Amino acid sequence: PVTLSIGDGANDVAMIQEAKVGVGISGKEGLQAVNSADFSIAQFRFLQRLLFVHGRWNYYRTTTLVKYITYSWLVVGFILFFYMFYCMFSGQQIFFNSLYLTIYAWLANSVIVAIAWFERDISDETALANPLSYQLGASNILLGYEQVLAMAGRALLHSGVLLIVFYSTDLTMGIEQLGAVMFVSLIMLMTARQIYLTGTIIWFTYFAYTLMIILFLGLTSALDHAETGVAFMFHLKAGRNVWAPAFWTTLTTVVLEYSYSGVKHVFWPSYTDILREIDRGYADETQHQRHGIKDAISVAELTGRYLLLPAQLPAQRLRAKLTKMEDENSYIYSAGDRKCKQE
Repeated sequence: PVTLSIGDGANDVAMIQEAKVGVGISGKEGLQAVNSADFSIAQFRFLQRLLFVHGRWNYYRTTTLVKYITYSWLVVGFILFFYMFYCMFSGQQIFFNSLYLTIYAWLANSVIVAIAWFERDISDETALANPLSYQLGASNILLGYEQVLAMAGRALLHSGVLLIVFYSTDLTMGIEQLGAVMFVSLIMLMTARQIYLTGTIIWFTYFAYTLMIILFLGLTSALDHAETGVAFMFHLKAGRNVWAPAFWTTLTTVVLEYSYSGVKHVFWPSYTDILREIDRGYADETQHQRHGIKDAISVAELTGRYLLLPAQLPAQRLRAKLTKMEDENSYIYSAGDRKCKQE
C-alpha cells in the first residue's frame, strides 16, 4: 500500500522515512522533519493543494509517460516479430543499420518529456473543487489491468496497420530502402501519438516538436546517405516509396484513434472527461462553439509566435472580430434589459 506520513518534529523522522511519501512541516520544533521528508510545506493547510493538485498532476504525467514509453517499444517489438514471418525466420532485420533503433529512442521520446513535465489534464481550480478527481491516483485507474491491456492492444493494432501499408509499397527496393520506409513511418506514427497525448501547449512543447523534426530529418538523411550514397528520403522517387506509406500509416492510425476517443467520450465518458469539459467551458451547450473557436485561435497564435508561421496575424484578426461580436451582443442584451426594467 502507498502510505503518507506527515510530521513537524524530530520524533516524526522515523515515521517520515518509513512511509512511501513523507511530508515535513517547518515550524517551531525545528527542521529535522523537513530535512528528512520528500516534500516540505510551511503550513498544514498547504497539504490539500500538495495532494489534490500536484499529486494528481504528477500521477497523470507519470502514468502517461510510462504507458507511452511501453507502447512505443511494443510497436517496435511487434514489427520485428511479424517481419520474421516475411523473411522466413532467417534472422534478417528490417532495420539494416542498428543505429536506427539507437536514434529511435531519441526521436520517438523527445516530445513525451514535455508532456511528462508540464501536462495538466484539468486546472488546479477544478481539481480543488472536485476532490473526487483524486481517486484517479488513489485507485490506480490509469495503470490498471484494463489500461495495460488497452495499451498493448493499441500497439498491436498500430503495428499491424504499419505492416499492412508497408507490404503494399514497392517491395523491389533494397533492404536499406525498406528499412528507411519503415523507420520514417514509425517516427511519424509516434509523433501522431504524442500529439494526441498533448493537452497543455506551451513554448517548450513547440521547442520539443521543432527539435524532433530537425533531428529526424538530419539523422535519418545522414544514415541513409551513409548506407546508399544518396539521401534516399529526398530522392525523386521518395514521394511514392517513402512519404506516401508514412502518410497513409499516420492518417489511418489518427482516424482510428480519434474515432475511438470520440465515441468513448460521447457515450462512455469518465469522471475526468466530464471535469475536462467543464474546465474548458464546454458544459454549457450555448458556449461550446464560442469556446471551441477561441481555443483554435489561441493555438494558431501560439504556433505563429513560436514557429514564425503566417498564422498569427489572421488569428489575431479573427480574435478581434469575435471579441467585437461578443461586445455587440452583450450591449444588445444589456439595452434590452434596461428597456424591460423601464417598462
